[in-house]
Amino acid sequence: MLSSEIAQVTLTVFIFLAATVAIAAFIQGAVGVGFALICAPVIGLIEPGLLPVSLLILMLPLNVHLAWRKRPSLDSKGTLWITRRQNGGRGRVDHLAHLGA
Repeated sequence: MLSSEIAQVTLTVFIFLAATVAIAAFIQGAVGVGFALICAPVIGLIEPGLLPVSLLILMLPLNVHLAWRKRPSLDSKGTLWITRRQNGGRGRVDHLAHLGA
């Protein structure tokens, strides 16, 4: 992507999107769902060029926090199984991705 193609966001839009993210994070923390359901449409209406990468980046801290908080409940064996490489080949995630194609 060229630097001229990068979305330019004004301060007003940035503040509005930051408030949207804060509200969505609060709802996600209180109810358990809602971050992407709130942020994606608002970001898409205001600056569609920011989707989907900005949403995925914004969700990283939330997912890390939830994984840390729920770490006793994580399926460690399943996580290792799905990400482990076999015989120097691709991981099982790659194999699952090709099943859907």
